[in-house]
Amino acid sequence: MMKINALLFCLFLSISAFAQNKDSIKVDSAKKAIAAADQSIIVDGKEYKGDIKSIDPKNIVNVSIVKNSTIIVTKPYATAAYQKKFSAISNSYKRYLEKKQTDTNLQYVLNNTMMNQDRKSTIQEFYQLSPANIKNISFKRDSHFTTDATVIITTKEDN
Repeated sequence: MMKINALLFCLFLSISAFAQNKDSIKVDSAKKAIAAADQSIIVDGKEYKGDIKSIDPKNIVNVSIVKNSTIIVTKPYATAAYQKKFSAISNSYKRYLEKKQTDTNLQYVLNNTMMNQDRKSTIQEFYQLSPANIKNISFKRDSHFTTDATVIITTKEDN
């Protein structure tokens, strides 16, 4: 008798689950279709009309949703933005980038903390760093290190 009750209970649950899933799938699909029609996608400051699935998730630094827009920032865009920002503050950094065209062989230090510029979090932090909050950027070369130079960024203390 106990087995029959358990079997009937499981059967009841599965029938209820199927009934709910069918209706909820329709509602969820409708909501997604409406939301997609109203939502614009901005990638690296420009409206994006392509398939969102074509953007490599490993290449995304930040995603924000503002009103009816999804804003995506990619690694190359964020990197170019912080390089431009730092170049405006440090002529030595600017000359280095003009010559090498990349910062992959630089070591960054932000407020006495060594940073790994390959990490999304570091790229995002540099990208979001306001020039008004940067106190100093110094560019130090040392032949004893394996990197070309160290970029030392100091922010203002009232952050």
